[in-house]
Amino acid sequence: MKKRIITFIVCAVLVLCALPITSCTKEKMPESLIGQVDYIVRHRLETIGCKVSTKIDEQQGIIEVTVKKDKYQDITPFNAENYINIAGRPGKFSAFILTYERQYFEVFSDKEIDGLESKKIDGKDSLILKLNESVKVRYTDAAKTAIDIGEPIYILLDNEVIAAPMLEKIPETNTLTIMGGFDEARVRKIKAMVEYGKMPCLLEFGQSSFDSNGHLCFTLKLVEEPAAETEAETEAEVEAETETEVEAETEEE
Repeated sequence: MKKRIITFIVCAVLVLCALPITSCTKEKMPESLIGQVDYIVRHRLETIGCKVSTKIDEQQGIIEVTVKKDKYQDITPFNAENYINIAGRPGKFSAFILTYERQYFEVFSDKEIDGLESKKIDGKDSLILKLNESVKVRYTDAAKTAIDIGEPIYILLDNEVIAAPMLEKIPETNTLTIMGGFDEARVRKIKAMVEYGKMPCLLEFGQSSFDSNGHLCFTLKLVEEPAAETEAETEAEVEAETETEVEAETEEE
C-alpha cells in the first residue's frame, strides 16, 4: 500500500512538471518604452475580445498591429476606427468633484485604481471601481462634499466625462459604484483602459487597411514627447468643460 502511494505521488509530480510554464506565469511589463506600448496595445485589444499580433520596429519606433478576430463581432471598415482608438488612445482615467467654491478637485487618478468589476445591480450593468487604500481619506472627504452640495463625482477618460454618479451616502468601502448605462461592450472597453494603465508616451496613428485575410492592420508610431507633459492641460480643459455643463444646466432651470 505504501509503495502504491509513493508511486502515485511520483506520477503526480511528473505530470505537474510536464505542464507548460506559461500557464503558471504572467507576462511582465517590458522595461523598454516601445515594449511597454506594445504590451498595453496587445492586452487592451485582447481584453475586449480580439485575437491580435504585433511586430516591433525599434529603430523606427513603430509597432505594426494586426487585429485578426473579434469574438464578439465582425471587424469591418465601419467599426475599424474603434479598435484603433482603443489600442492607441492615452487612457488617462481619473475622477473629480466641484467644491463649494466651484473649484476643480481631483478625487483619484488612474494610478490609484486597483481594479474594476462589472456587476448587475437592480438588473442594470454597473461598474465598481476598487480604489487604493492611499486615497481612502481623500475619497471619503470628497464624497461628503459631493453629497452636501448635491454634485456628482465626475469620471473621466482622456478628459471626457463618461459618467457622473450621484452619491446618496458616504461609502463604507473604498469603492465607487457607477450604476447602469453600461452594456457589456462598454464595460470591456473601460476595463481594458483601467487594467493596463495609460500610455507611457504619445502615439501617432498610421494608415489602416485590411489584408488579404480580412485582418485589420494599422501602425502606431511613438512620439518622443512623454504623455506626462500633456497632463498640465487636463485641469484647464476639464474645468472649462464642466463650467459649460453647469451654465447649460442653469439656463435650463
